Amino acid sequence: GGRVILGMGTGYLKGEYHALGVDFDERNALFDEAVDVMRMAWTGEPVTHEGLHFSARDITSQPTPASEPHPPMWLGGNSKLTRRRVAEWGQGWMPLPNPAELAARRRSPPLETTEQLADMLAYLRDHAASVGRTDPIDVMYMCFEGGAPGTPDWNPQRHLEALHELAEAGVTWIAGNASGRTRTEVVDNLTRYGEEIISVIAPSA
Repeated sequence: GGRVILGMGTGYLKGEYHALGVDFDERNALFDEAVDVMRMAWTGEPVTHEGLHFSARDITSQPTPASEPHPPMWLGGNSKLTRRRVAEWGQGWMPLPNPAELAARRRSPPLETTEQLADMLAYLRDHAASVGRTDPIDVMYMCFEGGAPGTPDWNPQRHLEALHELAEAGVTWIAGNASGRTRTEVVDNLTRYGEEIISVIAPSA
């Protein structure tokens, strides 16, 4: 029914690229090309393409997406390049909470505070304005403040306060997390998250 949202990212682990026989240094060019080809394929019309490492001649992809002209595309990553992509053609941004000590390994700028997130969002909005973008851009983030249901440090009030801070910074979606040793525990903790968090911030949900 058109509810699919496509989350995408180039990745940062060289080992994953090596395992697939793909040149890590080509990842951005390959990513942009793949998105272009997917959007052509989603039209349902024959696609002919000569790319970096693959080609197609009069290939038709069916069925076409229920969302027209394609599913919303949300891009993950903290780099300026990712944010420019979002501003120019994406429908959403998924920044990654990223401690400074892991930033180099993950090849992504550090993101530890709401203030840093707000600065990143300002760059995204400025670039969107510079290319004439006027439609809204969704922002999905993860909130670890106050812990999570099922953990000893769970503090729903602190979690709610942090969610309001993120909303003020420009976040529109939150990934809800819950832990558990069994499927039942996870479901129970997600239900608790719904009762203690979602019902408070979105009573009609």
